[in-house]
Amino acid sequence: MKHLLNKDELQTLSKLKGKRLDFVAGNYLTTGMNSDVVYVGAENLTISIAGDSYEQDFGGFDEEFSFFRVKEIRDLSIDVEANSIRFRDLHKGEEIRDISISRLEAIHRVDSENTISVMTDRAIILHLSGGTLAIARRSLHLDMIEMSFSDEVNQPLIRELSSHYKDEDHGTYQCFEEILTLQKAFSEAAASEI
Repeated sequence: MKHLLNKDELQTLSKLKGKRLDFVAGNYLTTGMNSDVVYVGAENLTISIAGDSYEQDFGGFDEEFSFFRVKEIRDLSIDVEANSIRFRDLHKGEEIRDISISRLEAIHRVDSENTISVMTDRAIILHLSGGTLAIARRSLHLDMIEMSFSDEVNQPLIRELSSHYKDEDHGTYQCFEEILTLQKAFSEAAASEI
């Protein structure tokens, strides 16, 4: 099963490129920069990145898996009134020079004929003029999103994925993660819609 950012969501993210970061925000944003919805504001453009979930059979058990939903917000004040949104201005004024996607595939192998996999976009990485901002899901199963800033331009801070999977008698689990350019992710999304 694949649950990846679609072409429209990737196009929305691409609007951030070349703009200067104004703020990041989140519903009930914790000290550790965790939230179920993240807002990125840059030069009169606000984008929300929210967690959502679906159920899938994964090795004989129905599991809930999370994924991203990305959309442009026309009027953030409506969300501010409805939620307890907290703002941070870390790296404010820095240019968003590029965007990458961290794509993860989780595989459960029962035997050579029975393999189940889940592919998902785990993190959205904004490459800033003075560092990086990683907006990442902490788990395959929870809607919670964690933001982390790094002062290294090409080295995002993405914590290891939290998972309850371990190899057992009835199968093995593996995870593979790769960083894609926004252009490559967009090309793959466009090809999958054909």
